[in-house]
Amino acid sequence: MMVLHNTPEACIDNQKNDIFETIRAYLEDNLESDIDMSELPDLANMRYDKLSRLFQERAGVTPHQYYPDRKIKKAVLLLRSGLSVKETSYRLCFDSPYYFSRLFKKKTGESPHCFKGTGK
Repeated sequence: MMVLHNTPEACIDNQKNDIFETIRAYLEDNLESDIDMSELPDLANMRYDKLSRLFQERAGVTPHQYYPDRKIKKAVLLLRSGLSVKETSYRLCFDSPYYFSRLFKKKTGESPHCFKGTGK
């Protein structure tokens, strides 16, 4: 019979995965909020620079990059469902429809009006 033992490295990796999943889930669950990124270290019980590095190792981007990207993906779904640009902007807690439209175009290459009610 073979007995498997968790190595210290495996335990650390599991802990890092748990921290990553906690932060990722928090960001996903709060797409319709305006979260303060300075709250993330408290959730992970680690400094932001270490948390950001860990998140980037797992997701390929920092939390500061991940969160707006996910908001824009959610915006595409909301626009396709018939919400106006203004309604989508406010629902996702952007400062203004103008700022939302600029960020949307920067991330997607097209204005949010192009996605409204289309199958793009």
